[in-house]
Amino acid sequence: MELQAVTGQLFTIDGQPQAARNTPGLLAQAPAAKAVRGRSRDSLFIHLTLSGRPLEYANLAQDLVDVISERFYATPGSITATLRNAILEANQRLLRYNLSETGSAREGAITCAVLRGAELFVVQTGEALALIGRNFGLERMPPKEPERVTPLGRTAGLEFRYYHNWLESGDMLLLADPRVANLPGEQLQPVLVDSTVEDGIPHLARLLEGETARLMLVEFSAETPIGIPDTVSPLT
Repeated sequence: MELQAVTGQLFTIDGQPQAARNTPGLLAQAPAAKAVRGRSRDSLFIHLTLSGRPLEYANLAQDLVDVISERFYATPGSITATLRNAILEANQRLLRYNLSETGSAREGAITCAVLRGAELFVVQTGEALALIGRNFGLERMPPKEPERVTPLGRTAGLEFRYYHNWLESGDMLLLADPRVANLPGEQLQPVLVDSTVEDGIPHLARLLEGETARLMLVEFSAETPIGIPDTVSPLT
């Protein structure tokens, strides 16, 4: 079964809504037109967090996201191995940036997810967080806080977490800042279970009222979406 993806983003700074289409560190990309053989069915989702305020690291975050996307769609082979190598390349770019700058170093966390057919492949490093909503409840990635976390941009060696899921139509994916981990599951349940992107984004905004947040919500569907509002995007 080939699932379609519908995405929505939430970007607020101290509770003030920002232009969600240009959220620093977030990417939802349909298969690239010039993707290498074997990538024509792969949709890529990225959530990158760096230390500091989002608007301060917007250009750097865009550079790192571009590195990962370009490497992924230009490299054949295993999805997880390619994502891992793409993240390592971005990490090297961030390390060079930290060594060349005189200000505070930027460290971070990243979740990369790929949809192929009805399969979802996820690779994480650092203090990253993602949740899948199904009709039976929520699945957190990671399921509990790791004992040791090595941030992106601190060292050449990274610790990766890998996940693989079979999806069904109606399942949801939330890529979120680490602070969302503090929200109880019962508060996130209405966002991710038996919900839609159109309903979930406003609910997230209410939960994070007054906060600085960058979130991507993805709805997986067996049907091509029609008649959706401007705040939501079909991935085509």
